[in-house]
Amino acid sequence: MARLTKQKVRRNELSKKLATGTVHQQKIAALKILEEEYEKTQEPWMGAILRKVARCSPTYRCNSKHCPECSNPRASKAKRRKACPKTKVHFIQSTTVSKQSKEYRIASGQRGIAAFKDIPPSMTHCITINLEMVALTSDLKTEVDKDRRALRRVMKRLSPGAIARGKFDVVLKYADDLAFELPDDCFPVGVTNNNLPHQRMGMLHIHFVVFDPWLTRLEIRDAFAKEFPGASRVCAKQTRQIAILSDGTMVGGAQGYLEYGSMEKVDVAFGSESDAALLEFCQLDSTWTRANRNFSFGKPIEVSKIEIDMDRASFLEKESRLAWVRRNWSKLGYAEKFIHLWFSGAISVMAGVKSLPEYRKTFAESFNRVFLEYSNWARCGFFEMVDFMGFLNSDRAELPLQPPG
Repeated sequence: MARLTKQKVRRNELSKKLATGTVHQQKIAALKILEEEYEKTQEPWMGAILRKVARCSPTYRCNSKHCPECSNPRASKAKRRKACPKTKVHFIQSTTVSKQSKEYRIASGQRGIAAFKDIPPSMTHCITINLEMVALTSDLKTEVDKDRRALRRVMKRLSPGAIARGKFDVVLKYADDLAFELPDDCFPVGVTNNNLPHQRMGMLHIHFVVFDPWLTRLEIRDAFAKEFPGASRVCAKQTRQIAILSDGTMVGGAQGYLEYGSMEKVDVAFGSESDAALLEFCQLDSTWTRANRNFSFGKPIEVSKIEIDMDRASFLEKESRLAWVRRNWSKLGYAEKFIHLWFSGAISVMAGVKSLPEYRKTFAESFNRVFLEYSNWARCGFFEMVDFMGFLNSDRAELPLQPPG
């Protein structure tokens, strides 16, 4: 009985690491559970995984997706660029200084980002699509081939020169506990939205980066939503600012998003059932290879010779920043709100000067509005003195400020 209790305690500890640990810790815990199960069952697919990882060494890397060191090491050894050169600030580029990394996650990001060289970040968009739910006995290679054809159909409907790079992925979810909607034909045979069972299935999805020279992020999202209908099924986000964590992991940016899609996470957070879910996940995951997970469409602009309108790139960048200001307007201080309004109003006024005389009727009105906002901020009728510190210390302003239009 004491031995059985120790086994349960050990298995519970491993399940906890699977549920809450880092990807590196998840891989280690998964291998230990597989070793214990292989001693009991002698399943061939388990033996193939364990034998390949067992041969891994510093001089000979196994490059297995189940290996903690090859797939997701505790700390990345890749050298990252801390800041982009000023001459390239408006274009996407790799943030990894070293040559092709030996770490799969980073190497995959390097290969993917190469297709977006010399493209402004404001014209790239990070897309996630929940494709379908598959049975645990499914062949993932066959399933992704079908989904890949559907994705390519959408890409062909985008603007000429569109580019996409990304990775398919699979996680386990309870069929009756999804945060998004799927049509009935995206479930295994015999399962519909009216009779969703409380059992684990594979949720096949994809993370990829898209470039389109003319369409906006919302237009691209709508194009994919028509092919993949369902509430909260298609998510399109702007490329975030790049940040490098202490362990070398990159978050944000196009390359960071591509690396995230290549992490090969072991997402089996099912509490005390995490160890059983792991075996189901590994058996399902053994039905495809890393090559099957790739999604690629289009050629780099240096090959396709597509010309990028930098004025449009600047416009999209401005709209992206304004959208952020509108979303976070209630969190900004009064002085911060004024600064955003001042610059937004100044841009509007200067744009109007270029279009005179058509703009003449509203020019004075726009200028007076900006003048009034500045006068209120400076607390004086004319710009005789600017009491900036006094404004910051004031409890309430004289004029309520609304988000820029």
